[in-house]
Amino acid sequence: MKVKNALRFFVFLFLTYSNIYSLQNPEIPVDCYLSGGIPPVDLSPDLKPAYTQEAYDKKISGMVTLEVIISKDGTVKRATLIRKIGFGLDIICLEVYIRKKFSPCIIGGKAVTSKVLIPIMFSFGG
Repeated sequence: MKVKNALRFFVFLFLTYSNIYSLQNPEIPVDCYLSGGIPPVDLSPDLKPAYTQEAYDKKISGMVTLEVIISKDGTVKRATLIRKIGFGLDIICLEVYIRKKFSPCIIGGKAVTSKVLIPIMFSFGG
């Protein structure tokens, strides 16, 4: 009986939140690489995250990974941290990537909203 109630609860949560998501975001982003589309291209390569003073002082190296939702017009709708390294570098990456411009993902000749993972390396060179 408990398993049946738990299953109902999870189905309820799934249906509730999937409806909220689809109402707020009628376009569900696709993974461009898995869909066989032409992936987005960064049109603002000069816009790069810089070291924070704290990270520079502590000679921090590592990788921040962002999940970025890119709309049909190439603007960034959302950036979410997937992998963090701290020392203010995560926040800098979010601030920079939310301002970037991309070419949209193309699937079947049409621009689509897409989701991509972006690794950002910080390598302390001295």
